[in-house]
Amino acid sequence: MHLRRICRELKIPKTTINYHLRFLEKRDLIFIKSEKGYHWYYVAKTVGNRDKEILSLIRQSIPRKIILFLFLYPENSRGTISKELDKPPTTVSYHLTKLIDLDIICRHHVAHKIVYKIKNQKTMYELLIKYEKSLLLDDMMAKYLLNWVKYVIPDGVPIRSGIDGSSDVDEIYEYLLEIFPHPYH
Repeated sequence: MHLRRICRELKIPKTTINYHLRFLEKRDLIFIKSEKGYHWYYVAKTVGNRDKEILSLIRQSIPRKIILFLFLYPENSRGTISKELDKPPTTVSYHLTKLIDLDIICRHHVAHKIVYKIKNQKTMYELLIKYEKSLLLDDMMAKYLLNWVKYVIPDGVPIRSGIDGSSDVDEIYEYLLEIFPHPYH
């Protein structure tokens, strides 16, 4: 977690949390990773370096949604991902590149287009489930998508690919809006 979230969760002032985090770090009980102005705190020797890299990336909303989307629809193009997530293609490209650089997803040619898929679906699924509470605390839609992934893909390996007409993501979203109406609709 990052500092503000720890303060928010524990309802303790930032200065007090800082003092105790420095104390724990000096005794090698926690590990701190700095990235883009944030300091991420991990329990020392329980989270591997590879997992730390992946977790720091999928704590960001767009990469997390791309991964969840690719669980539901393996092997999809950037254009489809962009359209289904309602994000600009350049934004999706940027995050796909980061995911490829971390070796989380891969791209290959199918017919005459480039498609993306999660490289090691079982490992990524286990990581998402293991750290679900810390990853998805503030993102209700991602929580419901992960629950849907757990329901549709209980072992972490999708059995279908591609989108057939209507999107399950849209169906889930519509269903959730029936239960929890959006305040602006």
